[in-house]
Parts: sequence; C-alpha cells; structure tokens
Amino acid sequence: MNRAEIFHYAEKKYGTAAEYLWRQYPDWGVLRHRENRKWYAVLMSVSAPQLRQSGEEPLDILNVKCDPMEGDYLRQRPGFLPGYHMNHQNWLTILLDGSVPKELVLRLLDASYEMTGEKKARAEKTAGAEKTATKGKQPAKRKHTRKDAARSAGREEQDIEEQQRGEK
Repeated sequence: MNRAEIFHYAEKKYGTAAEYLWRQYPDWGVLRHRENRKWYAVLMSVSAPQLRQSGEEPLDILNVKCDPMEGDYLRQRPGFLPGYHMNHQNWLTILLDGSVPKELVLRLLDASYEMTGEKKARAEKTAGAEKTATKGKQPAKRKHTRKDAARSAGREEQDIEEQQRGEK
C-alpha cells in the first residue's frame, strides 16, 4: 500500500485530505478530523537509518494511534515499529514497504480514526453497541489482554492468507 492509496481512502471514507504542516518536510502529510482537528494519521518519508532499518533510501511510513496492547503485539512483527516521533505506547509506525497487508493497514487506520474522534460520538457509539449486544442485560466487565490482541491479529492474518489463497 502506498501513500496515494491511503490519502485516497481517507478522503473517500472520512472526507479528510492531507495537510502539509512543515516547510522542512514537504512530503509529510497529516490526516486529521474535521470536527476536533485531532490527528489520526501521519504519513512520512524517513531515511532507513533513522528508523534503524537497513539501507540508505527513504522509507514511507504511516503513524496511527493504536490500542497499547495490540501495539505491543504488532511491534514484535515485521513491518511495525514504535511510533516515530510520537508516544511509543499509543502510536504505531507501519512501514509502507509491502510487508504489512493492505487490509491490516486500513483496519489500523480506521481504528485510529475511531480512537481520536470526538469523545461524545465514541461514547454514543459504544453505548449503542453495548445496548444492542446485551439487550438489557448487564455486561460482564473483562480486561483486554495481550492474548486477546494476539488472537485478533492472528485471526486477521489467517483470514487474509485464506483470501489470498482464494479459500474464502
């Protein structure tokens, strides 16, 4: 997946266009919410050594906000790094070198958009989903664990592999 595809996706799905905020970095584009102006993604071109990667050529990367547990799990896999110039616990850097499937990049971009949205809209969406799921029952509270994040990512990987093989 490349930067043009990401910008096209963001404009089509969320109505947001990249903003170029830094004169010294003319190709660093920020995607942010129209309502609250919070960033949900940053696309950059950074030299490989700055990312502690091999080679000298610049690499395109995407920074997204991420659930800390899922981020911990993903950073152990190829194509993922701690958030470049961002909070390493809450942000994730995705290498746009083809090592991460397009579907996973877009899922993480969507999740980042949701996480950085207006708190009122997120609370309403969560409350509506809980009401539908429980149908008046009090839901049991359960802590999200690293195993949950690993299972979720593993299931997604398996689904992607099955799609690529044409099994789904």
